[in-house]
Parts: sequence; structure tokens; C-alpha cells
Amino acid sequence: MSWSLTAQERAEAIKAAHPLSSIVGQHVDLKRCGQELRGCCPFHSDRTPSFYVNDEKGQYHCFGCGAGGDVIKFVSEYNNMTFNEACESLEGNQRVILAKIDQSPRFSANVDLARKIWDEAGPIKDTPADEYLKRRLIFMRLLCDQENLRFARLPFDGSSELHPALVAAVRDVHGTIIGIQRTYLTEDGDKLCPDAKRSLGQVKGGAIRLSAGEEKGDFSTLYITEGAEDGLSILLVERDAPVWVTAGAGMMKHVELPASCSTVRIVADNDEAGYRAATQLGAQLVKSGVRVELSRLHEDFKDYNEYLGYFWEQEYARQFGKELGE
Repeated sequence: MSWSLTAQERAEAIKAAHPLSSIVGQHVDLKRCGQELRGCCPFHSDRTPSFYVNDEKGQYHCFGCGAGGDVIKFVSEYNNMTFNEACESLEGNQRVILAKIDQSPRFSANVDLARKIWDEAGPIKDTPADEYLKRRLIFMRLLCDQENLRFARLPFDGSSELHPALVAAVRDVHGTIIGIQRTYLTEDGDKLCPDAKRSLGQVKGGAIRLSAGEEKGDFSTLYITEGAEDGLSILLVERDAPVWVTAGAGMMKHVELPASCSTVRIVADNDEAGYRAATQLGAQLVKSGVRVELSRLHEDFKDYNEYLGYFWEQEYARQFGKELGE
């Protein structure tokens, strides 16, 4: 279920990170023409604009000389580079920079409020959060103590009514709490609404740290995924390394990892956004010298939590068969 980042996956991550017009526009004066951009072709003497760029398709084409391709092909041909040289040039151009901490009063207030909510939150056991996880076949009694998960009753989107919530601490690379993610619930342990997750503080660059137990403090190998439910499911199945959750697919490429991390196992959700985020992160990590394993589930499962149900069925069948054998 795991494999190293392939050349195709690397290329897809690069193309996702670089809209074609942002690269071509550095060399060609592009003007809007319907759904596309048009300019004079840089590959031949073009007096009338015949060079078209389509960001939606990620392709360029010249009706004068026939040149065409994607952003990697453009960089390769324009600079007379090999495919690998063009990829390396674009990867270097990403300039993956961790966002500087905003010291504005609003930011400080948000972080302070997130920490206050966290400090006042309590244990999960026998709460609607516990029931919510059980309904997703995540049994906390089978896991070690998760010090970054708690329960609280909180207002939702400005209302005065308090609702049950699973609260997760988001920590920076040094282990400092910089934000929280709340999953709002009903008293019965269902999600309060389809879009029930809310972040507070500075979650960009941070992660919710879920522990497999014995490895606390050892971050040489990490699983990375986008949702806490998937992260807990990974712990129940794999049980061999900590899981860092990036609080959403959009935050995955921004996560900051400790210098001691040498192997990352990225577990992608089975949708376009999840897989794109995973390949983007994978390409960045490979460039920095980290060994990457990208896991993508069978198409029957939308995410790792859904796979957990299949895993428990197989475990039950094995245990039942063993008891019959005895």
C-alpha cells in the first residue's frame, strides 16, 4: 500500500504548485483572450500573437510553430534543460517558506483564546466525543493516552448555545501549542453539521500530534495525514510510528517537520484534493532529502477511517477462525 514518489507524481506536484501562466508570464507578455491567455511565441519569430496559455488545462500551444506542452516542458525548452533540470528549477522556484508568526493583536488574541480553551478542556472518556470516535470505530481504550485530544462544550459560529466538541491541540515544530481544531458534535456523538470543523489560532505549519505509544519523542519516522479521524485509524492499524495531522489538506504542504525526521509516510485521502496535497508535500520532502512513502488506499475506501472498518472485519474473521481452530 506504500511506494516512493514516482516521476509522474513528482511532475504532478510541480504542476499543481506552479500555474502555467505564472511561469510563462515571466517571459511572455500575455493578454486575456476569452478563457485563455495569448502572446507572441517565444520559440519562433512571431509578429502576431499565436501563442496560447490555458491555466485550467495546464497547457500551452503555438499555432505558428506547433510548440506545446505543460509548465515543465516550457521551462525545459525555453532554457534548453533536461526534464530533471527543469523539475529541479521549478522545485527551487517554489521557495517553500514557513509563514512568519503574525504578531498583530488579533493573532495574539486568537492564540491566547485557543490556549485558554485547551487549558479548560477535559478528558474524552464517556463524553459525546468518545461516542463520536466509537461510531467511527476508533476505540480510545485500544490506544495510549492521546495528550493532544480533549473534550469541551463550546459556542458554534458565534451562537450562545454550547455544543460538545472534540478539541485537538495544534503544535509547532518545537511542541508549543499555537492553535486548536474543534470538531463540533451533537449530544449523541454525531457531527453537528457536515462542515463541523473549526480552527482557531495559527494552524499553518503546525500539526496535531498523535502518539502510537512507545515512540514518544522519536520523530525519525512519521505518518502524515490531513484528518484526526484518519490519524487515529492509522494508529490502530499500523501501531509503529507517531502520526502528525495537518488539520486539512490545504495545510499539508506547509507542515514543518523536525530535523531528526528522515522518513515520512504520507497517507492521502482518496480524492483529488487529498492526493494533490500529498504529492505536493512529497515532492518538497524528497527535494530536502527526506525518504517519502506515499500511501493511497484502494478506490473502495474514501479515506483511512473508512478502511478501518474493513480492517476490523478482517481482524474479527481472523480471531473467530482462531477460536474455531482451538
